[in-house]
Amino acid sequence: MSPVAVSGHSVGAYNVKVTSKYVMATGKGTCSLDTNYGYHTRVFYNYDPSSHRYGVLRFEEGPASWTCPEGMWYSTITDVDYCLVHGKSHDHRGYYLIPYDGVINGKIVENGYFTGKTYVPKNTTKNETQNKTQKVNPDTPKVKAQDYEKEYIELIIGNKVYSIDKEKLEKLKIDDLWIHEL
Repeated sequence: MSPVAVSGHSVGAYNVKVTSKYVMATGKGTCSLDTNYGYHTRVFYNYDPSSHRYGVLRFEEGPASWTCPEGMWYSTITDVDYCLVHGKSHDHRGYYLIPYDGVINGKIVENGYFTGKTYVPKNTTKNETQNKTQKVNPDTPKVKAQDYEKEYIELIIGNKVYSIDKEKLEKLKIDDLWIHEL
């Protein structure tokens, strides 16, 4: 059965996008964390925790005897497979993909989900060198294109991976093995 035929059976993923920065798809969950077999759109950083390499995740979909009819992410380095929705590895090692935080096509993404909010960059002042090389209408507002991303720190406790954004990490006080919130 071809991937097209699998998708025709209403279980395949769509809106699949793989970039060097992130991977995104609308699909059904395929791991032990799944409690809602409906379609969900999720975005993860294109980072493979099993190889600790960026830009190596790819999408795969096919018949159950060969791969996964719902679709999945896989590492081109270690061949570890991950759930499209939860990012959990399809094995006993418990690797998790890191949910993406940033802006995609002007839409804000937090914890791997589109928030429904649009990112509007702040107006910026005119660039001095630009004024010297070309004539600029002083009444024309200048907008600087920006990419919005939060910084996350990955904590490994036992065999689980937890993500915490940098702002929250700075509010924590760590004493030996104990963590206290300030």
